[in-house]
This record gives sequence, structure tokens and C-alpha cells, in this order.
Amino acid sequence: MVNPLSNQVKAKNLSEQIDRRLSLLQGKLNGDHSELVVPKSLTKLRLWEHPDYGIEKIGSPSSFVTSHQEHGRKIAKIAECLSLINKLAKRPKKPREQKLTEVIRQNNQLHESLQNTANQFVKYKTEIDRLNEEKLLLQSKVEGLVEQLKEKSEELLAARDEMISLRKALVVDGIAAHSNVTQVNFGKDNKER
Repeated sequence: MVNPLSNQVKAKNLSEQIDRRLSLLQGKLNGDHSELVVPKSLTKLRLWEHPDYGIEKIGSPSSFVTSHQEHGRKIAKIAECLSLINKLAKRPKKPREQKLTEVIRQNNQLHESLQNTANQFVKYKTEIDRLNEEKLLLQSKVEGLVEQLKEKSEELLAARDEMISLRKALVVDGIAAHSNVTQVNFGKDNKER
């Protein structure tokens, strides 16, 4: 025969153990009990014992599940707390001063980098402007030289034409003055004479 009093005591003890675990996990999330190492899963948390905090092993696996009719909501909250604690344990916490110092250092590096970039931009922009002016001057010189070349080519052609006409005149005058030849046929057959 089952003793009803012992079942009531067991139910009360189970409820207290669940409440203690939930309270302990919530306290850990709030920064209390920072030295306390808690199990990483619900199963291990059910079997966990820690006499200093009054935590005793819960024997029945079916009474420590999120689907439990009476304690399911609390077990779900415990599971959420465990998940958050596990996430926080993966990232080591830095004190605020250390974080602030790191952020200030990074900000100073970014500011210095931005300043260097701005200085380089001004330097390169000045150099580009100087090179563009030099390019315009060179283009102007090239245009002047092309114009001079055109003029000199025209002068050269005119001088060549004048030289050809002078040679022709010289040849015609020279032949007439020194030669008895009155006609020269180049490449014609002599039979037509």
C-alpha cells in the first residue's frame, strides 16, 4: 500500500528542488554566484547535487521535463536560463573599463587611418592637378610643333617645287647653250625617223 504522506512529501520536495534550481540559474544570469559552475544540459541539471545551495538529485526523469503537467513551465524557464548561461560562457566577459579602453583605442586607430587617408587624398589630388596642367602645356606644345611642322612642310614643298623648276630651267638653258641636240627621245623606237 502506498503511503499518501510520502507522496505529498516527495511532490513538495520536487517542487522545492525545481524552484531552487530556477532561482540559482536566474541569480547566475543576474551576476550572482559567478563562481558557481552549473551543468550544461537539463539531464545533468536533474542529476546535479550541490549541498551548499541545497540542491539534491531529482530521481524521476519524467518529472523534470518541459512537458510535465505541473512543473513544465518552470522546467522550460530553467532550459532558457541554461541556454543563456551556455551562450554567455562561450564569450569571455570583459570588464567595462577594458571594453571602453578597447573601443577608444579602435576609435583612435580609425581616426588616425582616416586622417592618413585624407592627407594622401590631398597629396594625390595636388599631384593629379599638377600633372593635368603639365599635360595641357605639353598638348599645347605638341599643337605648336605640329603647326610648325605643317608650315615647314609647306615651305619645303615650295622650295622643292622651286628647285625642280630651277633645275628644269638650268637643264633647258644649259642644253641649249652647249649642245647641238634639239630633241631627245627616251624609250622610243628609232625606226620612226
